[in-house]
Amino acid sequence: MNLLSFLDISLETANKFYSWGWKASFAGAAITLIGVSLLMWGTRVRDHDFESNVSQLNTDAAKANERAAQLESDAAKAKEKTATLEIDVAKTKESVAQANERAAQAERRAAEANLELAKFKAPRILSEAQKATFTKSLEGAPRGRFFIMSKSGDDEARLFAIQIRDLLLSTGYTYKGPVNVLGWFQNDEPRKGIAIRVGSVEKQPPYSGALQRAFESIGIEPLIQLGAFEEGVVDVKIGSKP
Repeated sequence: MNLLSFLDISLETANKFYSWGWKASFAGAAITLIGVSLLMWGTRVRDHDFESNVSQLNTDAAKANERAAQLESDAAKAKEKTATLEIDVAKTKESVAQANERAAQAERRAAEANLELAKFKAPRILSEAQKATFTKSLEGAPRGRFFIMSKSGDDEARLFAIQIRDLLLSTGYTYKGPVNVLGWFQNDEPRKGIAIRVGSVEKQPPYSGALQRAFESIGIEPLIQLGAFEEGVVDVKIGSKP
């Protein structure tokens, strides 16, 4: 069977094929239209969703950037505040250090003042070294009579006068009167320190100068006075502690 025999159909059959063809064409066109419509509708919905998502992403990104900027601003403020706090801490430490230094200085001054007060309150005591120096300074010097007195009402001066009396006796001086009798003075000089009193410049005992130098050798600068109670006698007067 050849192709011509296959195409050799009746008119009725051809009309049926033609009718079916038109129907199929209309159906295809309708399906195509529906497909295209659905495609366009779906595309529009998808594009709208995509645009909505992109818009949301842009909004979120903008908010994220704003939040990041706010965080950077907060971080900068925090750093500034930290720097300020560090400066305040440094100033506080410096103030504390200065306060500690002032306190230490005050403690040192108080300790020095207490030491000076203790020295002031401590009674005068002749050390063995002073006694040895005093005795050595009198080597070869003449000796003589002396009388000793202390400031009235000053117990420290009286005890020191006893030490001076005993030292002079140990170096060969002679005490005027009973050894256990000490004189006293009330308003006369010296109110502080020691004085050596002689009768007059012309008639002062020959040993008075050596006695003055002996006191100076142990750090005591005696005041020289005139008007001793008796010619040829040196009066040693002990005032309050300087």
